[in-house]
Amino acid sequence: MAPSLDVFIEDLEGSERRAYGEAFGKLDLHGAGAVPPDCAALRSLILENSALKEAELDVELLKVGSLDEGGLSLPSLLQLLRDNAVADTAAIEEFLNSSSDGVTSTSVECRSRLLLVGESYLGAQFTEDQWDKILNAVMMDADVTIQLEQWLSYCNAVARIIRLVKFVF
Repeated sequence: MAPSLDVFIEDLEGSERRAYGEAFGKLDLHGAGAVPPDCAALRSLILENSALKEAELDVELLKVGSLDEGGLSLPSLLQLLRDNAVADTAAIEEFLNSSSDGVTSTSVECRSRLLLVGESYLGAQFTEDQWDKILNAVMMDADVTIQLEQWLSYCNAVARIIRLVKFVF
């Protein structure tokens, strides 16, 4: 039985570990716990499930992969996907577009911008109820105003959920 959106929202890290871990296991042909950074299927997995571009991939793989251990481990893969779920430049641009002073934005504006990022940048297609569940969970701690750091965290969480849903379904 496939997991539901609710499971992804409630346990995002565990859901990512299960889904991407299964894919990683198929790439780790020798059961070594690491996949070489030049593995085409690994590279494709990362590029399809993150905001990274081909030109950035080698540098990012070198940052997280341990060549001593034979390549990228599952925890390193998960961290790479989590840290690059959404492009910082796009997220910052959307925040600045929603902010009147460049420092804060209203939570209402941020919520609508998260929907925009999800649909426009990531091609998400959820029902209104599904979007409400995602945005309510992600913005659970939101105050009336949101600062950039908080926005980036929300944006990243929404992107991670969207990417995981696309990967699993």
